[in-house]
Amino acid sequence: MLPLGDLPGLPSQDVATDPKRYLILLAVGFLIALLGHMTKIKTLIATGIALIFLATFILPLWFHFTA
Repeated sequence: MLPLGDLPGLPSQDVATDPKRYLILLAVGFLIALLGHMTKIKTLIATGIALIFLATFILPLWFHFTA
């Protein structure tokens, strides 16, 4: 077990991205998926789920590795 002094530091804020765009896309994805469930349109459900996945996994990785 490592002592606390040997743990790596937090990432620098210089390379951090602003989470607002991810949270907005996440909320839009939830709203579209909710609308799809209410109207029982599978295309809207799939689009909402895709936007949620994009906002929580794909875009953060993309911006992390391309920056």
